Amino acid sequence: DKLLWVDKYQPTSIKELCIAPKKIKEVQSWILQYPQVSKLMVLVGSPGTGKSTLIQVLCEYELHYNILQWSDSYRQGGQSPLKSFEDFLSQAGVF
Repeated sequence: DKLLWVDKYQPTSIKELCIAPKKIKEVQSWILQYPQVSKLMVLVGSPGTGKSTLIQVLCEYELHYNILQWSDSYRQGGQSPLKSFEDFLSQAGVF
């Protein structure tokens, strides 16, 4: 098996997350508030705190929503982070 450990054993349900239940409920409530509307959620915080994992588990496994994720690593050359993010949103058809 050539999967990395973190991929092989990634959480696939809310019960497997090591995140405060209150925070999970807050994010889930926000996502479910308008289920048929495209949403933009910006999560900030220290690396490794579970931001991406929380969204992945909630959206992909629990709610079956598609996720589009932008990262600063998508920047090209000397492109500013803002321009890169604008391009991402435009290509995704979000705004």
